[in-house]
Amino acid sequence: LAVAGGGAAAASAQQFAVGAEVEYCSATLGGWVPAVVLGFEAVSGTYVLDIQPVALPSKVRPRNGVAPDATDLVAGTAQADEAQAVEAVDAAAPGLPVAAFRG
Repeated sequence: LAVAGGGAAAASAQQFAVGAEVEYCSATLGGWVPAVVLGFEAVSGTYVLDIQPVALPSKVRPRNGVAPDATDLVAGTAQADEAQAVEAVDAAAPGLPVAAFRG
């Protein structure tokens, strides 16, 4: 779960080190929840968090209580982000069942 290959775009998306305490914007829980970074998938450009195995960088922020941007609260954003994550997982590992990654 380390940055290895994946191109410059995926590598540049990684901002948080393994073990970093962050917040994840959870559609299921309806807001920002505490999380810990367990890794970063360079191929898909997504974080692996203790509470979410496929987390888009746009849904991860430092754990410091900063209010979310208005765009984080727009209806439909969570569904669009989830669709992008599913596409990224499918591209990285065709045939992998992504239902287990929903959260």
